[in-house]
Amino acid sequence: MIREALGQVDALLARPLWAEQGQVTAELWVMPGVGVGSDDLAGGLERAGYSRVRHPEQAGDFSADSKRVFVRDGDVDVLVTFKDGAIATVSPQSEHRFKATELAGTGTSAERRQPISMSNLPEHVPLAVLAMEDARFFQHPGVDAWGILRALMVNIIGDGHQQGGSTLTQQLAKNLFLTPERSLERKIKELALAVALERRLSKEEILELYLNQVYLGAVGGVGVSGIQQAAQVYFGTSARRLSLGQAATLAGIISAPNRYSPIRHPERATERRNLVLRRMVDLEWLAPGDRGEVVSTPLKVRRHKGHRRAPWVLDAAIEAVERKLGEGTVSEGALTVQTTVDALLQQVAERAVSEGLAALRRSHKGAVGAQAALVALDPKNGNVIAMVGGRDYAESGFNRAIHGKRQVGSTVKSLSWLALLESQPEVSPSTMVPDEPIERLFNDEIWAPENYDGEFFGEVTLEEALATSRNIPAVHVSEMQGLESLAGFLSGLGLGKAKPYPSTALGAFDASPMDVAAAYTVFPGLGKAVSPRLVKSVRLPDGQEGWDQRVEKRRIAGEEAAFLTHTMLAATMQHGTGRGASRHGVEGVVGGKTGTTDGGRDAWFVGYSPRMVVAVWVGFDKGKTLGLTGAQAALPIWSRFVAASGRMDDTGLTPPETVVEVPICTVSGAPAAEACPDSVSAWFAERTDGEGVCSLHDDGMFSGTRSIIEQLRQKLQPAEQTAKPTEGRAKRGFWRRLRGPVDDDSREE
Repeated sequence: MIREALGQVDALLARPLWAEQGQVTAELWVMPGVGVGSDDLAGGLERAGYSRVRHPEQAGDFSADSKRVFVRDGDVDVLVTFKDGAIATVSPQSEHRFKATELAGTGTSAERRQPISMSNLPEHVPLAVLAMEDARFFQHPGVDAWGILRALMVNIIGDGHQQGGSTLTQQLAKNLFLTPERSLERKIKELALAVALERRLSKEEILELYLNQVYLGAVGGVGVSGIQQAAQVYFGTSARRLSLGQAATLAGIISAPNRYSPIRHPERATERRNLVLRRMVDLEWLAPGDRGEVVSTPLKVRRHKGHRRAPWVLDAAIEAVERKLGEGTVSEGALTVQTTVDALLQQVAERAVSEGLAALRRSHKGAVGAQAALVALDPKNGNVIAMVGGRDYAESGFNRAIHGKRQVGSTVKSLSWLALLESQPEVSPSTMVPDEPIERLFNDEIWAPENYDGEFFGEVTLEEALATSRNIPAVHVSEMQGLESLAGFLSGLGLGKAKPYPSTALGAFDASPMDVAAAYTVFPGLGKAVSPRLVKSVRLPDGQEGWDQRVEKRRIAGEEAAFLTHTMLAATMQHGTGRGASRHGVEGVVGGKTGTTDGGRDAWFVGYSPRMVVAVWVGFDKGKTLGLTGAQAALPIWSRFVAASGRMDDTGLTPPETVVEVPICTVSGAPAAEACPDSVSAWFAERTDGEGVCSLHDDGMFSGTRSIIEQLRQKLQPAEQTAKPTEGRAKRGFWRRLRGPVDDDSREE
């Protein structure tokens, strides 16, 4: 086996070492209403391999001017017209999907890698790497038996964090010759190749090759390999000028460069830097005083130009694939990663975030410097069709859409309502709940929540309470469901940080925009939620499929409960805290919910149509409070994106057969009689509809829905509740109050 390994090493050293390029691609869909121009589509077509010509004659040709793009796509001739900065028509079908378009190449070329010799590196660069990866490098023959035994002992008696026993030479052998599969046969080959490398190259040559080859992450879709390229990408300097702290940072991320990326995860990278320095001190390769000086210095990385398309998408896709297949497999393995993202919709999303934040800064000085994140999912299959992770990738590559965990605020109320309707079939949107001051004893402390506007209506319907985002009814809803049961329900939707605490009813737990968007797929899915998927497929250089990200669909609630909750979220868009979306051109039947945390620290809006779920978060990373509601800060960005998405749908969701629409008297809240002066339509499950009519305007005695409401009101009075006299504005018909104006958007939470 050693002889075979020597032959492989000789063959490798006789040719160029660096891998060919792979690529990351996105879908290219066209449909009316998407807010892009002909140049945007033409660019996407060119990156997909279509040829721009004056007169298209064969498959793969296209022509373009400012008003139209004509494409010969296989056997189909597609004409796309544009008007007012958006796609106007698509023919012969109303929608068309072209070949996938490239977002970025992923390989690292020899020109970018720029190998550097050991003689040009500061001494602390190789020492930092050896301290972290192979302190006994100069004592072993390529395989370190003592290191393997030590790693086994640590893994057996340790705290669950696995430690590897591979030497630096073994790592080099694995990266140059082998796949990331884990098997005994592959490990034996790795050992043989390591010994062969040691026989053919000196220790200095092996170390130099390792430093020029080692994978150090991906930035904006560009694979970073070798110490020289890493120095330029992360710190804007040459490897020969790397400081001690910079060298330690790079050494610290080698084991998991995407997880410890200095750009995306600076806090993790700082911890790793400090660990490397501590090991150098323990090995007596560094004076303790020098370590202390670096540890006290904040980590600073280069502002990345962010010239790549969809950089947050690129990073997230590569991170997902390499988490499955191994670090460096995308950049070094010439893989083709096809994402689920819609390339044109991604442009719309990035523009919506940029323009929305600019408008927010102009209208609210306190919003200067605020960040935002946006996630759009297809609720049918969980595909991530657009994602923006922050204000500017050049300033910060941290992906807030996935890794930003913030309190969700009132966005949780929709899910709480769904849980209640699922567990209590007699409940309907017209069920009355108390809206009066309350106090709760929790952990020996009094908790006295308030409504955002400081007022109390005495009693409200579930629809009004959700549409106007009232806190006191939300507490009652959670107690009716049971705190343990509600926390379990939310966990089943992927919101695992929800605990059985009273404050959970108001969203006092953390989740990412991706988590929240995925949870809301339960509404257009009529009770079925779907897990998000960003990677559609991974193709190996030989064309074989390497991996695809599986989607999990699960039944969370029945169609009846989901549809009734949807009708309340539709009312939120029409009459409640989401009604401002219409000012930005959002039309059609959609549902949505604002969210604002204490003091306006975090602003949310999450909404959906049958074809798309979109979550938007706005706030500061840390140390500063936004001071704005979800309606003020997040809704305008959400609305800009949705209005230009082409995915609004005025057909709505199809109601289950067990749900009926009933005219309701706006004064009494009972099914309307002929004599009622005014009525609105409301939805009920057939079994809660009842046969009575409004007793205020009819001689008949009503005994249907109202009797159920009264029963529920009795259930909604916990024994420990301490009620206070009703305060605030006077009671009036709840349907009239719901449809009435709200004076100020800042009171909409």
